[in-house]
Amino acid sequence: MITTIAIITLLSLGGLPPLTGFIPKWLILQELTKQDLPLTASIIALAALLSLFFYLRICYAITLTIAPNTNSNTST
Repeated sequence: MITTIAIITLLSLGGLPPLTGFIPKWLILQELTKQDLPLTASIIALAALLSLFFYLRICYAITLTIAPNTNSNTST
């Protein structure tokens, strides 16, 4: 359960679209394009992609280090 919450939190920080971290980044990028600042918007979008890449790597490492859920009870 904690692993799932950690993964969802990391992906939200990265700004993955169905999660809550996406909306603030989207609104900031919209406002920057309305203010005619395409270079700043592009830099922020690329930085968001870079941070999402690192968060995805952390999530991948978390999923690889989860202990297996084995059931050792055998009924005879």
